[in-house]
Amino acid sequence: MRKILFFKIILLVIFSAEVIVSQPHKQSSKNFSTEKKIESLAQKCWNIRSNNPRKSLEYGYIALKLINSSGIDKSKSTVLNYLGVVYRNIGNLDSAYFYYKSALDLARIKNDKLQVAYSLTNLGDYYSKNALYPTALEKLLQAYHIFESLKNKRGIGYTTNYIGEIYLKIKDYSKSKIFLSNSAELRRSNNDFRGYARTLINISSLQEQQNLFDEATKNLHDALNISKQIRYKKGISETYSGLSLISLKKNQIDSAIFYQQKALAIDKEIENKYQEIQDYNNFAKI
Repeated sequence: MRKILFFKIILLVIFSAEVIVSQPHKQSSKNFSTEKKIESLAQKCWNIRSNNPRKSLEYGYIALKLINSSGIDKSKSTVLNYLGVVYRNIGNLDSAYFYYKSALDLARIKNDKLQVAYSLTNLGDYYSKNALYPTALEKLLQAYHIFESLKNKRGIGYTTNYIGEIYLKIKDYSKSKIFLSNSAELRRSNNDFRGYARTLINISSLQEQQNLFDEATKNLHDALNISKQIRYKKGISETYSGLSLISLKKNQIDSAIFYQQKALAIDKEIENKYQEIQDYNNFAKI
C-alpha cells in the first residue's frame, strides 16, 4: 500500500513538473506564431500600398489590432509608418502625419534608430507636399545622417530621393542631380526596382525642366518598362504623365492628351489623389 502511494506521489510530481515546464514553451510558441502573423500582415500592407490602398489599410489595421491585443509591439512603428504612407497615397495628408508622428514617437521611446530615420523621412515628404521645404529638408537630413550611421544603403537611397525632389521643386538643379543620381545608384545596386523606377522618374523631371528631352524620354521609358515588369501602377501613371509634359513642350498636343488620359485613368483606379490633382493641372496646361 505504501509502495502504491509512493509511486502515485512520484507520478504527480513528474506530471506537475511537465505542466510547469510546458507552459512557458506553449506561451513562447504562441508569441512566435503571433509575431509571424503580424509580420506577414505588415508585409502584405506594404506590398500593395500603391496598387490596392484600401486592402492595404485593411491589412495594416488588422496587424495594428493584433499588436495592441498581444502586446508584441516590435513591429508597431513599422506598421504605423506603412499606414501613413498609404494615407499619403490616397491624399489624406492629415492622417498620414498622424501615423508618421506616432511612429516617430514610439521609435524614439524604443530607441529604434532605423524606424526613427524612416519616420523622419516620411515626415520630410509630408512637409514637402505642403511646400514647407526648409522643414522638410531639416527632417530629411536628420534621417540621412541616421541611415549613414547605420550604414543602411536602402534607407539612404530612400531619403536621398526625397532630398533630390525638394531641390528640384526649389529649382536648385545641381544639388537635385547629385542627390537623385546617388539615390538611383543605391537603389539599382540594391535591386530596389520600385525605388529605382521612382527615382528615374524624378531624374527625368529634372531633365525635362532643363529641356533635355531626349535624356528625359529615355529615363521615362526605362522607368515605364521596370514599372510594367513589377506591376507598379503608380510608376506607370507617373511615367505617362512625364511623357505628356514632354510632348506638350514639343508641341505634340495629341500625344500630350493621350499620355495624360492614360495617367489619369490609372491614378483614379488606384486612388492616387495627389497625382490625380497633378493630372488635372497638366490637362489645364494642354
